[in-house]
Amino acid sequence: MAEIFLAKLNEGKQVITAEDVNSLVATMGSVSDFKAAETEFESEEPKKDFKFKSEPKASSPSKKLYRDQQRKILGGVCSGLAHYFNIDPVWIRLLFALLILGSYGGLLLVYIILWIVLPGSDTLEEEASLKKMYRDQENKVVGGVASGVAAFFGADITLIRVLFVILTFVGGLGFITYLILWIALPEAKTITEKMRMQGEPVTLSNIESTVKKI
Repeated sequence: MAEIFLAKLNEGKQVITAEDVNSLVATMGSVSDFKAAETEFESEEPKKDFKFKSEPKASSPSKKLYRDQQRKILGGVCSGLAHYFNIDPVWIRLLFALLILGSYGGLLLVYIILWIVLPGSDTLEEEASLKKMYRDQENKVVGGVASGVAAFFGADITLIRVLFVILTFVGGLGFITYLILWIALPEAKTITEKMRMQGEPVTLSNIESTVKKI
């Protein structure tokens, strides 16, 4: 709710109106709607238990691979693979980038083939509990990559920055990795993204504490 209200604010609008509140209630429903749904669920629960025991369990539909058009950077191939395996897209992007560089561009053909073969989708839903890595713009020195990596692993920012510098002298690996992550990592802009960057569950109390920090 806090994030929806914040999205309605801009330079010309600094307050939430009654119309905004009514619009949110219409979207989410009122307290009476939740009570009615809870009562209906409780009345139907014994029937569901009986059906579960008497009827064979239906087989779940097979999971399909798509290109993720919502979180894409280039063609949505990496984000689609990440959604299929339920991991952060940054790891797939980093792996593809390093393998393409290691094969002198040979693996780029594989990416193009997947781009052509895989269908695109705009409706892929991301797991809310999935911990993601972002660029931390509030504690950045250059691009916010090191501070984002430190937040993801719960490590000291200085240690991560020193590690990037040391790896830069190892065949330029640190510099290349930093550039790839700078391109691949999204910036943590919303409250939800900042909480997920820190590995905090998106709860009302955590949203309140995050808003107070801001």
